[in-house]
Amino acid sequence: MKTGRLKYDFAYGCFLLCGVTVLSLIGLRASYTDAEWSGGAGGLLLIFLPVILAAGVAMLVGIALSIRLWRHRPLFALAGMSVLFITESLTEYGSATLQNAVSIAYGAGATAMSGLWFLVLRKKHSPAAVQE
Repeated sequence: MKTGRLKYDFAYGCFLLCGVTVLSLIGLRASYTDAEWSGGAGGLLLIFLPVILAAGVAMLVGIALSIRLWRHRPLFALAGMSVLFITESLTEYGSATLQNAVSIAYGAGATAMSGLWFLVLRKKHSPAAVQE
């Protein structure tokens, strides 16, 4: 039973890393003006580059695990949110306000859903698929 739960913990942990990374990058970006970014503050992103790359890999692993563990609906919703976030980020569809809103919604949603799993739902009950 514990090995089954670890799969879910790992999947939710992947999405938690992605959500926290997106929110921290939004906060970092908001703390500087455009003039400061062009003046060299963008070099901070080089420091966070390993975290950004790890979050990208974690997102792909989380999506793959969500497809594998398809019976658990919140994981499937997180995978759908991630696919929509990736699609919107790559196509850059819409205004800058829409892009910022999608990033904030994804970061907050992924962090909240993953945090809810670790803080409340994991202790209360296990998904039916884990009890196999």
